[in-house]
Amino acid sequence: SGADGFFVVAADKTLPGYVADVSDHRPVLVRLSLNGALEAAAAKEPAGEADELAELKERLSGVFEKGRRKKHKPSANGSGGGASAGGLGGRTGYAADFLGGGEHRVPLPALPAALAADAAVVNKGASGTDRFALHYTHFTVVQNAKRRLPFYSAVNIDGTQLRRVARENTWFLDPRIPDAAQVGNEAYKNNDLDRGHMTRRLDPVWGSPAAAEAANADTFCYTNSCPQHKNLNQKEWNDLEDYVLDSAGAHGLRVSVFTGPVLRPDDQMYRGIVRLPKEFWKVVVIVKEDTGELSATGYLLSQRDMIEGFEAGFAGFGPFRTYQVAVRELAGLTGLDFGNLPAFDPKDGGG
Repeated sequence: SGADGFFVVAADKTLPGYVADVSDHRPVLVRLSLNGALEAAAAKEPAGEADELAELKERLSGVFEKGRRKKHKPSANGSGGGASAGGLGGRTGYAADFLGGGEHRVPLPALPAALAADAAVVNKGASGTDRFALHYTHFTVVQNAKRRLPFYSAVNIDGTQLRRVARENTWFLDPRIPDAAQVGNEAYKNNDLDRGHMTRRLDPVWGSPAAAEAANADTFCYTNSCPQHKNLNQKEWNDLEDYVLDSAGAHGLRVSVFTGPVLRPDDQMYRGIVRLPKEFWKVVVIVKEDTGELSATGYLLSQRDMIEGFEAGFAGFGPFRTYQVAVRELAGLTGLDFGNLPAFDPKDGGG
């Protein structure tokens, strides 16, 4: 509507439901069109502060509602029958050869026998990790049925084809595995826990418009989430996600990323539903432009202090604050087999 159709609001106020309805990440700048509402408001008699605030909130609510899809209300078990819930067939998921063939091939982390015994079986006719692979658009999840949380989520990011798609926010359970193997909405009601995406919502959102839309919706499957305290999810974890995705986009990189929780047997049980992980990890893999070799970088972030006492030319990725750790260390913490990636870890003398 042109520059005259916009104005700036600066107020020390909150918008109820912002995280659930608009974004689970912190806003930096909001620019809204009120479509002539400013002129209409100027013609009215002056109102008191309370009336002005009520009117402003009503206008903002209308703008947000028009700018996103209708909010989905999950059922009691957290299943929404979302857009993806009934149509996940044919997904190909994470591609091991996304960065290339031969020595550039990066397969899914393997589960040793002790972990495989707890994994949700998806394809009984398959072998190895393929037996447990839940494929979505451009990413794959391997689910721990015992803990009801992912062992990890693996995504391919094409920094040359990234798209911006409106937030879906329609969470659903995956019908390909039992509901009892997943944590739904019941763990997130009336608390400070966020549904923390393991594969970030925007990471697989690339390619054709249809593929980007499908990927966006698929990331809201509960198998791709873990309980993260809001102070981790919306701050340090978000900053790490921004670092990875922004680097991929800025340098036109192809990136493969593995993300998951550190699942310990002594993690605190919450509401009799789920044990809360204390730490979360990422492994970011690229092909370095200067050498043509793989580079694998590991990161580990903790929410231990946040949940204690809780209601029951790109040369490669580098340090992110103080959170970079060796991929070999992550293998020890998680029990996962990352194949030859430790050999390409700059922190371990490789890459």
